[in-house]
Amino acid sequence: MEEVLGPDNTSGQQWDSWMAVWGPRNSAGHPAALYDPVTGAIDRAVVDKYRAYDITERLHADPGKYGLLLLQRCRILVGDKDSFYLNEAVARLKSESEKLSFLQFPEGAHGYIKILPGYDHGSIFGSPEMNAIPQEMVEHLTRQGLIGN
Repeated sequence: MEEVLGPDNTSGQQWDSWMAVWGPRNSAGHPAALYDPVTGAIDRAVVDKYRAYDITERLHADPGKYGLLLLQRCRILVGDKDSFYLNEAVARLKSESEKLSFLQFPEGAHGYIKILPGYDHGSIFGSPEMNAIPQEMVEHLTRQGLIGN
C-alpha cells in the first residue's frame, strides 16, 4: 500500500515514516528502503544504520546507564499480536533487562516492560494496563513532590 501511495518510501505512512526518521537516505534523497516492497528482501546495510537507535544494543553497551533509566523510569507496553511485530523487539529488550540484577534503584524500580496477550498495535489502547498509566503518572508526580496529595 505504501509503495502505491508514495513510491520510493515517500508515502508518509507507518513504515515509510519509520524509515524517514531512523534510516539513511538513498541517492534521490528519500528514505533508504529497509526492505524491498515487492520481494520483501531486507537490505542488511540499511539495517546496520538502525543499530544506533536500538535500545537493546544501548543496554548492552552501557547497562549501568540505560538499565537504570529503563527499569527505574520507563513503562513499555506492547501486545503479543502487535500489527508491526514490535512485540519481537520488546521481548528481546525485556529478556535482556531481566538479566540486570546488579542495579540499585534510589527511587525504587517504577519502570516495567509488559507484553500483553491478545492485543495488537491498536487494541492495546483499550487494555487495563494502558488505562492505568494516567494514575501511575499522578503517583509518580506525587512521590516527587511535584503535585499535592
